[in-house]
Amino acid sequence: MSAPEPPLGGVPRDALARLHATPHRTVFAFAGAGSLALAWLHAVGGSSRTLLEATDHYHPASLAGALAGAPEGEGDGMGDGVGVGDGAVSADVARALARRAADRADVLTAGDDPPGPRFGMGLTATIATDRPKRGEHRAFLAAADALGVATTALRFAKGARDRAGEEAMIARWVAYQAGRQAGVLGEAPPAHREDDDVATTFTPSAAYAAFLQDGDATLLLDVDGRPSDAPPPPVLVSGSFHPMHQGHRDLAAAAEAHLGLPAAYELPLVNADKAPMDPGDARVRAAQAYGDRPIVLGHAALFSDKAEAWPGTTFVLGADTARRVLEPRFYGGPDALRAALERVRAADGRFLVAGRAGDGGFRTLDDLAVPGDLRDLFAPLPNFRVDLSSTAVRAGWPLDGRD
Repeated sequence: MSAPEPPLGGVPRDALARLHATPHRTVFAFAGAGSLALAWLHAVGGSSRTLLEATDHYHPASLAGALAGAPEGEGDGMGDGVGVGDGAVSADVARALARRAADRADVLTAGDDPPGPRFGMGLTATIATDRPKRGEHRAFLAAADALGVATTALRFAKGARDRAGEEAMIARWVAYQAGRQAGVLGEAPPAHREDDDVATTFTPSAAYAAFLQDGDATLLLDVDGRPSDAPPPPVLVSGSFHPMHQGHRDLAAAAEAHLGLPAAYELPLVNADKAPMDPGDARVRAAQAYGDRPIVLGHAALFSDKAEAWPGTTFVLGADTARRVLEPRFYGGPDALRAALERVRAADGRFLVAGRAGDGGFRTLDDLAVPGDLRDLFAPLPNFRVDLSSTAVRAGWPLDGRD
C-alpha cells in the first residue's frame, strides 16, 4: 500500500474520502467553532453521501433551543452541565447536541429504503477571537449512535495558535472522529502540542451497557447498526475485523451462496488468542459491518461456547483460524479439545473452512490435522480464495505522532 498523500491546504483528503466511501451518514450540530470542519467535509467529493444536515448554533438562543429538554450530563467530571452561557462549552452540551443530532438523522432518513447507518455529531467550543479571553481555549466533540457516545475534550495551550489554527485543530478531530464513527480504522489521531490536553471517553448506551455487564449476553446489531431482538442468522463469519476488508465481505457472500442461508459477522470481545477488546474499540470495529450485513457481538472465546449459545450455527473460518480451533493448548489438552468439539456437535454446530494464504503458502482444510471422527464437523468452502489479510492492511497504516 502506498503512503497516504499529504494534506493540501490542511484538508485530510484521504481520510475524508474513506469516510465518504462508507454508507454512514451524519447530522452535525456545532456552536462556537466548527465552520472549518464543515467546509472540509464538503471539500472532498462525496460529502452528499455522508452529510445529512449541519447546523451552526451560534446565537445563545439557537443553542438553548437545540438543548431544550436535554437531560443533565452523566457526571463524568468533564463538563459543567447542559446549559448556555459559561456552561455551554462542556462535554455534557456536546453529548446532548450529538444525541439530538442522531435523533434528527433518524427523522431525515425515515423515508429512505433502507435508512442506512447514521450517527450524530455535536461540538461546542470557545477558542481564540479578536479580544483576549480570561478562560481556557477548549472544545468538546461528541459522536452518538445506538451503542453510545464517544467524547473528545480538547484544551489548547493558550496563545500557541491563532483562531485559524485552533479551528484547524478542531476540524482535524471532527474528520477523525467522524471516520471512527463510520468504522474507518487506520487513521492516526491528530497530532497535537505537548502542552495541549486531549482526552477521549466513551459512554455506552443502555443496550450496550447491559450487554457488557452480562458475560453470557449476545448483542445482535442489524444492518443499520441498531440493536435487534431477532435471533442471529444461521451462518456467522467470525473474526476480530482489525480491520474488516473486502476479503471478509467476499467470504460472507460466498458462504451465503454455498449454503443458501443468510450470513452475519460475529465479533467476540473475548478471544482465546488475544487480549480482551476495549468496548469503545469494539464499537468502531462493529461499525465496519453496517450497511453490509448484521453483526453479532458476544463474550464467548471458544467456538464450543458459541455453538451452545447459537445452536445450529455454521461458523465460517479461514484455514488459519480453523487451525487454531484444533490446537489443544486453547482447551487444556487433547482430551479437552475433543470434549469441546463434541459440544459443538451436540449443539448442531459446524465449521465451513475457506482456503487462506499465509507464510507457508495457500492452505485449505485438507492441510489441517482434523481427527477422523471429528471430520464431519468441518467442510470446505469450494472455489474461494482471497489473499488479502488484515495484517497486510495494518502494515500500511500511519503511526501516531505529535507536532
